Amino acid sequence: MPKANATKPSSQRDEKGKLEALFDQERGFARGVVPIMMASGSRGYQCFEEERRERVEERESVVMEEEKWRFQAEMLRAECNLLRMEREIAVKKMERRRVQMERILRSAVETLLSVSISLTFS
Repeated sequence: MPKANATKPSSQRDEKGKLEALFDQERGFARGVVPIMMASGSRGYQCFEEERRERVEERESVVMEEEKWRFQAEMLRAECNLLRMEREIAVKKMERRRVQMERILRSAVETLLSVSISLTFS
């Protein structure tokens, strides 16, 4: 039998090889194996692959862009929260200083009044 293959032209041997490969794939389908499409220089398949690759790259770039914007939004949110906390601290500090100044001014006015009263009666 091997001698019969040797006498056949190479194109017939290639076709037989392709036919055997197809039968192997069919057996694989029957067993539930997912076939892998192989193209040997087929331009249509290459175009399909290029288009698919472009769509995948486009989808990936969109996802990366969304993740970048989400990260930036999260950073801005955190910065806003920090600024709010700083503002609250500054407002409380200002309030404490205002109360302190009122006490100092009230004390100064009372001192001036008591000195003025004591000078008037002396």
